[in-house]
Amino acid sequence: MIIFLIKKTFFDFLNNAFCLVLINAGFFILCAVPLLVCKIFDTFLSEVLKAVIIITGIIFCAIYMHLAVKILRNISDGKILQFKKKNINKNIITKNIILKIIFQTIPQGIVHGIFISVVFFIFNSVLPFFLYNNSMISLIMASLLFWAALIVIMAFQFFPSVRLRTMSSTTLKAVQESFSFFFGNKIFCILCMIFSAVIMLISLPAAFLFPGMAGVLLFFDEALCLRQQLFSIPSQKKL
Repeated sequence: MIIFLIKKTFFDFLNNAFCLVLINAGFFILCAVPLLVCKIFDTFLSEVLKAVIIITGIIFCAIYMHLAVKILRNISDGKILQFKKKNINKNIITKNIILKIIFQTIPQGIVHGIFISVVFFIFNSVLPFFLYNNSMISLIMASLLFWAALIVIMAFQFFPSVRLRTMSSTTLKAVQESFSFFFGNKIFCILCMIFSAVIMLISLPAAFLFPGMAGVLLFFDEALCLRQQLFSIPSQKKL
């Protein structure tokens, strides 16, 4: 199954390279803006204000991520990525659909952004604090936090696709189903996480524009879609 998933993802990368580059350009801009603001106005911003700017940037990136997954799902389903004024073909993404799904992605994007911010704070501040304290309790706490954060990362890697493809009525329900999917498919999720790291590594020469983050999201969506077909997870929702 993993071999088939990798092959399908590879050919989808090649067949939709331009779309992936455009989506990754959006990620690049959203990531660069808060970092540039903090760098340029470094002397005028307090540490708290910098943290607020970074967290706001993370939330906007998360919202954009959920929007990107809704577009990339059409690649997973073999649909055509075109922009038309009229919805002549159901397989064509229209501008009206884009505007509609932007508002649909805001709640789950905010939740996802908060989780990413918490995990970032744990790895950037909390774990170093415990590791620098040379005590057994600190090491135990650091170990527990590390594995808890790792579980959250592996569960949330499928969160945008789970929210989109399953019959989750609320964002909270999608969070629960993401953790349920992880605990029911631990080896599969670990392999997907490893392959996503490989995708990001091979994206380095292209400045993460191809396949980049869009390629990772496409891979996760196709992985979940394949898992749905094999184990009859509830069918996907319509836009």
